Amino acid sequence: MSVDIAKEMPANPRDWTGGIESYLEEHQIVCEKVTPLTSGLSSWVWRLDGLSDGRYREGEPAILKCAEGMAKLAPVPLAADRLQLEIKALKSRAVAEACRQEPSVRVPRVLQETQRGYLMTWGGEMDLRVAYKEGKLMDPAAVGARLGKWLACLHLAGTDRDEWNTRNSDVDTFIAPGGLEEQAIRTALGTEGSSVQEIDHVIDVLRQPAPVQTLTPWDFRPMNTLLKFKEPGAVPELTIVDWEFSHYGDPAYDLRLWAAEAMVLEAKFGKGKENSGSLLSSCLAAYRLGTGDAIVDDKFVCKTAIALGAFLLLFMPAPFWDCVEEDREPWVKLALQYIKAGAETDMGWLLQSSLGPLLMKP
Repeated sequence: MSVDIAKEMPANPRDWTGGIESYLEEHQIVCEKVTPLTSGLSSWVWRLDGLSDGRYREGEPAILKCAEGMAKLAPVPLAADRLQLEIKALKSRAVAEACRQEPSVRVPRVLQETQRGYLMTWGGEMDLRVAYKEGKLMDPAAVGARLGKWLACLHLAGTDRDEWNTRNSDVDTFIAPGGLEEQAIRTALGTEGSSVQEIDHVIDVLRQPAPVQTLTPWDFRPMNTLLKFKEPGAVPELTIVDWEFSHYGDPAYDLRLWAAEAMVLEAKFGKGKENSGSLLSSCLAAYRLGTGDAIVDDKFVCKTAIALGAFLLLFMPAPFWDCVEEDREPWVKLALQYIKAGAETDMGWLLQSSLGPLLMKP
């Protein structure tokens, strides 16, 4: 099975009685211009220019994000108040520590909480996926390394259950027993002819408890990394956005989503960029170096491989990755290879795969 992504975007949450202008008036937010942004599959985002409030950096816009009880572009029910978890994560000690250790990577600052939404600082005009696709990155490998180090710092800092012990019911929709990812694996492997016992073994490996639980953004990927270029060709500032699925859980899911999106990105648009290094491999290598043996071992990589394969099965062909129906078959084939390698502990195959940098000893 896969998730159907709608092509038509609702202008605002479907349960609003009025439009964005009414919402701004209700929350006493005054600005000169409101621009809806197409980013995000689950929530609505607007850029607000000319805000008349001293809390904002002069000359820069702010971002308003709002949610409802259903994903914006997919028929997936979600918690209407999920942005409260995003706000909690952005204000957490673990995030602050990760940004202290890798100060070139930051997160938005929460400016004002609203009904099922919030106002935040602006992170940039362009996301990392678009920047790579359009050749705007002079050194993709350096950017990947900065992000891998930052994620390692976050995962090591976020293990304190006393500070961050929150589950996220929306994540369970995907990863809980019987959830969307398990359904995708069972359908694909069953269609291919795997036995019930073989499929159950794959699910058992995926369900093995992580040796480390930590704060995970869960939607960590190039598309959710915004860039600011102070001047053309300069090293960009990086801002990690979209934390509504954050929770205390398995760090493997951050690696799998980053890997899935970056794999597709480099496969489709990486031609001619080989000399600048790999965005994906540099990120994973920096993560492995940053965590040492505290998180990553063979079991972790095997679980990441199965989770990566499940994500590809669930969302391919993904229009938000510029993929069409003709792309589905080769990516499904690759997804099944990752799933089988992870289930069979085929470290030789995984070492040669895109996840190989995770197996390199620091």
